[in-house]
Amino acid sequence: VANLNGGTGASKLNAVADGSITLSDGGANVSVAMVDGVHGVRSQTGFVSLTLTSADALLTNDSDTISSAAGVTLAADPMALGGGDIVSAGQTVTLQSHSTGWSLDLGTTSDTAGVSTLGLSNAELSSITASALQLSADGNVTVSADASASSVGLLHIAAGGNIGGLGV
Repeated sequence: VANLNGGTGASKLNAVADGSITLSDGGANVSVAMVDGVHGVRSQTGFVSLTLTSADALLTNDSDTISSAAGVTLAADPMALGGGDIVSAGQTVTLQSHSTGWSLDLGTTSDTAGVSTLGLSNAELSSITASALQLSADGNVTVSADASASSVGLLHIAAGGNIGGLGV
């Protein structure tokens, strides 16, 4: 079962599959949400990969669950993930900006469009359950406020630039 309901503003996405789920969308914003009674994006045996290719297209987890038995990759500029959970127990969750040259700000509560920075708040990081969390940015990584991924075993940060900020 998969639904992508478009319209003005954000398209709403949900999907349930035994295998992998892949979305690469060059359009507007996408929100993971309940559509036609089906909640979230869930793969029973495969991976989940959601990529928004338009600059500044917002990927939102709108009070639902993104889950996979084989890993989750989310790539967008920017993301708003604190409304739901991302679960890939025993696997890796990867969060990255889609556009080259973007930086990463951990701990911020701001997702301002047009600043070329993927901001991930403490609430967004706390919504992730996985063996490993990989955060990737072509630019700098800044820790601007306390940030904790308490349900993640290993945190891996890959930066094309400098890593700095609080406690670094």
